[in-house]
Amino acid sequence: PVLPIVTIKSLDEALEHIKDGEKPLAAYIFTNDGNKVSRLITETSSGGVTVNDVILHMTVDTLPFGGVGNSGMGRYRGKYGFDTFSHEKAILKRGFMGESLMAVRYPPFTTKKFEQLKKLTGGRKGFPKFFRHIGVLPILILGVFVGIFIQRFLLRHA
Repeated sequence: PVLPIVTIKSLDEALEHIKDGEKPLAAYIFTNDGNKVSRLITETSSGGVTVNDVILHMTVDTLPFGGVGNSGMGRYRGKYGFDTFSHEKAILKRGFMGESLMAVRYPPFTTKKFEQLKKLTGGRKGFPKFFRHIGVLPILILGVFVGIFIQRFLLRHA
C-alpha cells in the first residue's frame, strides 16, 4: 500500500485535485467550517465522506460502504448490501377487464380511437353551476358527515 502525501494550499486547489483524478473510495476533511464540508460533499464524488476522522465510516454498520467508478461499484452492509446484490424485477401485468378502454393506446389508430383518446385526455370539467352557487363548505361538511356515518354504522356492522 502507498499513502501519497500531496501539499495543497487551499480548499479550491484540493477540490480541483480530487476532481482531476479518479473518484476516491473515501474523502476526509478536518475542519469546523460547515461551508467547507458542504463544498467537499457537493463538489466532489466519492464513495463516502468522513469529517474530522479517518477510516471510522467503515466501522458504522448502518452506513453504506462502497465506491464509485474505479474505486468500486455498489455498496454493501445491511439493506444497502441487499439492494446492491439483489435485483428487483419490475412486472407489469395487464388484465382483460377494461382493455376496451385502453385499446386506444395501440395501433391501428383510427378516427374512432382518436376521438376516444381525446375524451380521456380532454379538458377538465368544472363544478356544475348548482355547486358554484352554494359554495364548497356545505358540501365538505356533508362529506364529513357521510364519511362518519359510513365508518360508524356500515363498516362496523359489515
